[in-house]
Amino acid sequence: MRGNRKLDEAEAKYNEARSLDPQRPDSYFNLGLLYQEYKGGSDKPMLQKAQAYYRDFLTKAPSPKAKKDAEKRIKDIDEVFVALEEAAKMMKEAEEMQRKAEEQQKKMEEEMKRMEVEEKRQQEEMKKKEEDDKKNKEEEKVKKAADAEKAVADKAAAAEKAAADKAAAAEKAAADKKAAGDKAADAKATTAKAAAPGSAAEPRLRRRRMSQAPRRRKPTTTTRRRSQPARRSRRNAAFHLSNSIHNCWEPNSILVVSRRRAFRACLPVQPKEGS
Repeated sequence: MRGNRKLDEAEAKYNEARSLDPQRPDSYFNLGLLYQEYKGGSDKPMLQKAQAYYRDFLTKAPSPKAKKDAEKRIKDIDEVFVALEEAAKMMKEAEEMQRKAEEQQKKMEEEMKRMEVEEKRQQEEMKKKEEDDKKNKEEEKVKKAADAEKAVADKAAAAEKAAADKAAAAEKAAADKKAAGDKAADAKATTAKAAAPGSAAEPRLRRRRMSQAPRRRKPTTTTRRRSQPARRSRRNAAFHLSNSIHNCWEPNSILVVSRRRAFRACLPVQPKEGS
C-alpha cells in the first residue's frame, strides 16, 4: 500500500493494528517509517512525529537489532533537522544577501538616475549659460553700436554748435563794429555841429580846447638843448594847431593863433556889406 502511494489507507491500517495490539512494536515502526520516508520529506513536524513513533518502538521492541535500526533512523532525522536548520539559515542568509543585492541594485539605479538628472541639469545650465552669453554679446554689440552712433551724433552736434557760436560771434562782432562806427559817426557829427559858428556849445568847446593847450615852458639860459618835456609840448602844440586848423576849416571863419600864450581860436568872420 505504501508502494502504491495509498498513504492514508496505510496509516489507517497501522493505527488499526496498534489499537488491536498496543504492545506490538511493528505498527509503531511502520508508522515512523511512513512519516519519515513518505510523508515527512523536509517537513519538520512530520519528521518529529516519525521520531515519536520510533521512540515508542524502542520501548516495545525486544530485539537489539531492531532497536539499533530505530535509533539510527532517529539519529538520521536529527541530522535532517540540523541540515534543515542549516538550510534555513543558509536560505535566510541567501535571502538577506538577495535583499542586500536588491537594495544595492536599487541604490545603484537611483544613483544612476540621479546622475542622469544631474547631467541633464548641467547640460541645461550650460545651454542656458551659452544662450545668456550669446545674448549678452549681442546686447553689448548693440550697445557699442549705439554708443558709436551717439558719439558721432554728439560730435556732429558739437561741430554744429561751434559753427553756430562762431557765426553768432561773427555777427555780434559785426554788429558791435557797426554800432561803434555809428557811434563814432554820431560823435563826429555832434562835434562838428557843436563847433559850427553860432552854436551854443561853441564857447564851451573853445574853453575845452584852450584847456587842452600845453603850457609854455619857461626859457632857461643854462641849457642849450630843449628837454624832452619841451619837445613833447611843441609836438602837442603842433597837434592841437593842426586839429584847430582842421576844425576851423569852415567858411566865414578865421583861425587866430597866439604862439606866446599858446592860444588858438576859431572866430567867425562877418562878411562886409556889399562884398
